[in-house]
Amino acid sequence: MAYIGRGIELGQHKKQTITVSGSPNTTTVYAMDLNASQNSLLVVYGGVIQEPGIAYTSSGTNITFTSAPVTGTSLYIIYLGQELTSVSNPTTAEVTTLATTIAQTEAAALAIALGG
Repeated sequence: MAYIGRGIELGQHKKQTITVSGSPNTTTVYAMDLNASQNSLLVVYGGVIQEPGIAYTSSGTNITFTSAPVTGTSLYIIYLGQELTSVSNPTTAEVTTLATTIAQTEAAALAIALGG
């Protein structure tokens, strides 16, 4: 049966090696070949996969590392494809507001149930 629905968007799975130079290196922002979300990247630094949003962020065609990579350490990016969804964590204020609303609703329901 043929596929019916939205077109499938596959990643390019392109690998980009970033050359780290300077002694000592103080650069934290590097240019990427493609415009990509941090969640659409696999970043490997010194053989260790880096966590998006913690070790690095990306905006447009720039990748910014939390700390400058050490000169001579291998660093590369694999572009995994287009991010289809992006979910962010709620802020502390949003969680507090929701918890307060739930507590007030439950208190009102309890008061009604107890005849108050």
